[in-house]
Amino acid sequence: MVSGLQDYISDEISLCPYPVHYMGTRFDARMSVIRLPDGTLMLHSPCPIDAAMKDRLNKLGKVAHIVAPGTYHYLHVASAQAAFPQAVTYICPGVEQKCPELQFDWILADEAPAPMAWRS
Repeated sequence: MVSGLQDYISDEISLCPYPVHYMGTRFDARMSVIRLPDGTLMLHSPCPIDAAMKDRLNKLGKVAHIVAPGTYHYLHVASAQAAFPQAVTYICPGVEQKCPELQFDWILADEAPAPMAWRS
């Protein structure tokens, strides 16, 4: 069960803790929602996105980026993509092999793809 968004830095970063069950083990994880300089939102390690979470996120702003930062952080990318089909999806190297059916736009590397709203 996903509890909801928690304001971490007012109007800039929100967190959403959620459980992950993987190979018989339960982990605690969290999605970070980051407001970028252009006002759009980045979902970092997305949680399951149901209708209620989609509504909460839409109230914060436009979700423009979905990021799977590690090889265990892709589990809910597809639900984020379904909720926000216009968002650009970034995965870390290796996710394309673990989950070949997952659609993505970029594989993360040492440098962010240019031009990126989240580059400073």
